[in-house]
Amino acid sequence: MNSGTDVRLDNWDVIIAPWGDLLTVSGDECFLQGLKHRLETPLGSYFYAPSFGSRLWEFLHTPATPQTLLAYEIALRDALEMDPLIILDSLEIETSFEKDTLVARVKFSTVEDSLYNLVVKTGKEISLMEDTHAL
Repeated sequence: MNSGTDVRLDNWDVIIAPWGDLLTVSGDECFLQGLKHRLETPLGSYFYAPSFGSRLWEFLHTPATPQTLLAYEIALRDALEMDPLIILDSLEIETSFEKDTLVARVKFSTVEDSLYNLVVKTGKEISLMEDTHAL
């Protein structure tokens, strides 16, 4: 996937090589880093990009109810649909509640024909990882 190049981040800190250069990410790694940034950023946090971010932070430390799972899926779908590289018709989300954590298994294709199977977890923090099990 050719989703550009960006500065490599680790826990939102810029990574500097021993020789002083900023390390970068590109391709799939850049796409996933950008997606993680979108999901972890509260919607409206940036005055210059008010539609960037998600409402997932609202679900930190949230009790499990059927209404919570539905609202979580809607918030996640809203955020993912804002990414111009994701093919909207390909987006599949399956939510569950596991050990005090909201879990979403997400599957989608991108305009560059890449297929992603991801897991988004929201409990004490928001995390994004590749899913080893397909939907």
